[in-house]
Amino acid sequence: KKAVAKKPASKVAVKKSITNQAAKAIPLVKNPSVAREGEAASNKATPIAFSFDDVEALVATRKKEIKSIPDEPAVKKLAPVKKKAIVKDKPVKKRVLGAASLADILGFNPAEKKKVTSLEDESIPKKWKKYYKLLLNLRQHVSDELDLHTSDTLQHASRDEGDRKLEADAGTDAFDRDFALSLVSSEQEALNEVEEAILRIKEGTYGVCEVTGKTISKDRLAAVPFARYSVEGQAEFEKNQHRKIERIAGGLFADSADAPKITSDDDD
Repeated sequence: KKAVAKKPASKVAVKKSITNQAAKAIPLVKNPSVAREGEAASNKATPIAFSFDDVEALVATRKKEIKSIPDEPAVKKLAPVKKKAIVKDKPVKKRVLGAASLADILGFNPAEKKKVTSLEDESIPKKWKKYYKLLLNLRQHVSDELDLHTSDTLQHASRDEGDRKLEADAGTDAFDRDFALSLVSSEQEALNEVEEAILRIKEGTYGVCEVTGKTISKDRLAAVPFARYSVEGQAEFEKNQHRKIERIAGGLFADSADAPKITSDDDD
């Protein structure tokens, strides 16, 4: 057999020294020793070393823990609640309603004396003096009748406030009272027309038709001293009133044929 050639001793020594240095440079991670109480102070703990992979795993775990923590909701400040002012209801006064007076029914007080229109003779045109005297006499007559029927109506009203009679008598009294009220109302309207006619004499428009603007005939003024219209004007006025009533009545019905027909004595 051939003898194996031995390596030089210097090369072997160099390899051993390099191996020992590398072993000293890389610390061992396995089985790290931890110092505990009661051990000798001379025993030193082996330092813990982490690889790059361990650091990355630790950082990733920490990020997951941070994401898993929910954010605390911001606390909203509540506005102070205003207290509503309590308004107390005012006590309602009880109204005691009495019987309706004659003035309440008619809309005017017939017992109240209105200021009458009087003209001086010098201010009245000569052609109207006769009609002016007729108006004064008519005003006095209507005023007396109005006072009479007013007092009669007031007596009926005061009688109704007392004890009730039989039903037949009560019906008769009601009819008389309604008739007296209609007389009072019509007489008050007539008195107003007389006053208006006297004012037209004062203003110089007496005897002129308010519809046609023509002169009212003397015969018509002698019969009705407070006439506002001539014969033609009166017919035109009534015709316009008739059309107005038909227009109002026709608006209340879907078909104009259903509207009531209003006739008067003048149509005959």
